[in-house]
Amino acid sequence: MFISPKDFKKLVTKAYKGTGLKLARKGEHIYIGNNSFMIRTNINHVPNKIKAIIIEYTGELPGDGEMFTTTPMGNQIEVWDEATIERFDMWEDEPYLEVKPTNILLDCKDRRCRVYQNGNLRVMMVNILFDNIVSPKDIDKEYENYPEGPYMQGATIIWTNETTTLMYAGSVPDDNTSQADILEALSKINI
Repeated sequence: MFISPKDFKKLVTKAYKGTGLKLARKGEHIYIGNNSFMIRTNINHVPNKIKAIIIEYTGELPGDGEMFTTTPMGNQIEVWDEATIERFDMWEDEPYLEVKPTNILLDCKDRRCRVYQNGNLRVMMVNILFDNIVSPKDIDKEYENYPEGPYMQGATIIWTNETTTLMYAGSVPDDNTSQADILEALSKINI
């Protein structure tokens, strides 16, 4: 799994304290995320450090066919959400473009964001927690290669390899804000 345990813990903590951390399992795949990011990985290749972080917040891993959200109030069983699962199965069938992080940082509500840009000059804000999420030292070279990406598909940023796919719903600022003005200007130049 190419995800840094340190940065994974930051994402999980933020999700847990915010809208809740959602977990699901279908066959050999486990899904971890919330309304801004989702990770799908093979349960057999999840490092013990990552499993320990999940169990620290949830007390358990989901069984096959189970889905729940965990918050400081506890775990809440969810109705199975096939749309979330299908999103992972279908993304490669939809058009996507390679995207690159720039050196531009913006303040976005309660976080700092890095501006990413694709070859068509489309720009998007990505939480800086994702700057170091891809960790070469955490790749299990026996089962996986360095991930491909990031790619941009609609408003989603994607990294993927043989065992893991990470999707992040990029941020788009509200109209009539300084961030919207900055992004509009940046979308006219190749950064």
